[in-house]
Amino acid sequence: DWVNLDVVAYLAAARSSWSFVLIGDVVTDASAVKGLPNVRLLGRLPYQSLPGYCKTFDVAILPFVLNELTLAANPLKLREYVAAGLPVVATPLPEVRKLERFVRLATTGSEYLDQIEQILSAGETGPRLYRSRWMDSHSWDAKVEELSRYIAGIGSARANAAPAAGARQVA
Repeated sequence: DWVNLDVVAYLAAARSSWSFVLIGDVVTDASAVKGLPNVRLLGRLPYQSLPGYCKTFDVAILPFVLNELTLAANPLKLREYVAAGLPVVATPLPEVRKLERFVRLATTGSEYLDQIEQILSAGETGPRLYRSRWMDSHSWDAKVEELSRYIAGIGSARANAAPAAGARQVA
């Protein structure tokens, strides 16, 4: 229910020579895109196979509906697409805006189409190493390192803090 299938249907109708691949369980009414000749609903696939698909994509899209739930969402798929080096067009959710450096924003089908065509015209399609490398600083390993430095800093600050005059220290 998070994905705006009307946007996908719009894009598929507007560009019949393009292929649209949707990967994941379909747990909502997909009648807007079922039967369209250039839309493939592949269903759930093993996670390990997803990088192979990403290598073939020109552009990744995340057309979310705008509602209370999605406005509070932090779509992992967005980070996975950027880590795969893909250009992304996504609905401007608050967490999406944080990666605006590598994400173009769109809400309507025509906005998505315009953004995708700009990427195609600029020759910025497909995986690019510079996009992938930018995400290195956002990996789980990088987050653990950042938290470790923060925690170590708190410990050092406490150890180096001199007790106030007349204060007792208890071990």
